[in-house]
Amino acid sequence: KNTLSGKKEKDSHLLEDGVLYVANLEEGKWEELSPRHPKLRKHPSGKFKELKNILLFTREAAKAVGGTPLHRPEGIVKWNDLILISLTNSVKNKDYHGSLLAIEENDHDPGALTFKPFTFSAPSGEGYSCPDNIFVLPDNSLWVCMDISGKYLGKGPYKNFKRNAFVKLTSSKDSVLSHPFLYCPMDAEVTGPSFDREHSCLFLSIQHPGEYSFTK
Repeated sequence: KNTLSGKKEKDSHLLEDGVLYVANLEEGKWEELSPRHPKLRKHPSGKFKELKNILLFTREAAKAVGGTPLHRPEGIVKWNDLILISLTNSVKNKDYHGSLLAIEENDHDPGALTFKPFTFSAPSGEGYSCPDNIFVLPDNSLWVCMDISGKYLGKGPYKNFKRNAFVKLTSSKDSVLSHPFLYCPMDAEVTGPSFDREHSCLFLSIQHPGEYSFTK
């Protein structure tokens, strides 16, 4: 009854009840976010003895049980037997180009509470950078929208990136190779990739073109 169909209108009920978990990447396991968790039950604030406070202060509760902070997660897709999450970047942590986080569930069971995490790093200074929306086509090919801030394009660690792009990715061992399909107008980013029902027409949103190209 709780299997994932991949269709939004059929899967929305999966968020109506159940148990919320947070990923502990260091230990490769899902931590339950509920008053049953000993670290929440014994939390100094006492507020996580009630589920409503866990749902209101989810980030704080996740940190308390050992959830792993991520570098700006943006998109998530199922690709083959992996769950892929795009991590755009974290400048304060000197992660300028971001990465794709892959989660492989134990025995490929979506209900497993343990998993193997690994990362596909964005090639530094080449290929692609700052992955945002990710998209899987019916032929199982993987596509990514780049999201480098317009004010940084062509500068510093992004000197080789004059424009953002929509790129196709292929894997090679522990890294990925990119194949640009579309380049954005100046200062813009591409978001929201989608196809029509026949998968013959691609729709993309182009955000804030020319945002930094003109001065007052």
